Amino acid sequence: MTLTQEGPDAPQLTTHTLLTVRQICDITGRDRKTINTWINATPSRYPNAVQETGGRKGWTVPVQDLVDAGDLDPAQVVEVAATLEALRETRQVAELRDRVVVLEAELATTAALASEREKNVEFLQQLLTRALPAGGAR
Repeated sequence: MTLTQEGPDAPQLTTHTLLTVRQICDITGRDRKTINTWINATPSRYPNAVQETGGRKGWTVPVQDLVDAGDLDPAQVVEVAATLEALRETRQVAELRDRVVVLEAELATTAALASEREKNVEFLQQLLTRALPAGGAR
């Protein structure tokens, strides 16, 4: 992923995107040693940096750390689209919950009607049993 490109083919960064040290070098124009010094400093310039457990044990840093440190322009982060999508999903979930409540109420009403009709059928069967002679009717 080349982070210096612009336009429609530019990478989409969100605040949760994790970047490697090489990618941070591409963004900031700084040397790899400088980035590693920033990561290992106390306090770290990138406090949420995570060291990989296997392989070369490289570091990954969330984009939000670069924004907070002033190394990345917030305009380069496509958080608006992600936030809008989350809000859209939240609204859809709320609408679906409301619909579930309505359907559950309709189900309860339908179940009550079915139970009442079942009792009516039993009552009518009892009446027919009493009204008809034991030999049966034609």
